[in-house]
Amino acid sequence: MGRYNMTVLKNVHGISQSAFGNIDSVGSLVYGLSFLINGPLADRFGGRRTILTSAAGALVANALIGVLWMTGSIDSKATTSLTLLFCLNMYFQSFG
Repeated sequence: MGRYNMTVLKNVHGISQSAFGNIDSVGSLVYGLSFLINGPLADRFGGRRTILTSAAGALVANALIGVLWMTGSIDSKATTSLTLLFCLNMYFQSFG
């Protein structure tokens, strides 16, 4: 699901269009800016290590979003936690 997990959650849990726009905007901003950090990190630690770190980080972020969904903690007031988790997900996905 990677980058598209928020779209599914929006449709299932009724997150408002405004909240979804805020979550997606902040996540996209993090995705774009993190290239400035991740490029030098990939050069320093090597492609294999950074791709494995990226996959592990995205896995953890998506798993935490899944835990929120499974526990029923996602509602219209979960915007802050979803924003933070989506930003974490997008940060690690930017390594790719």
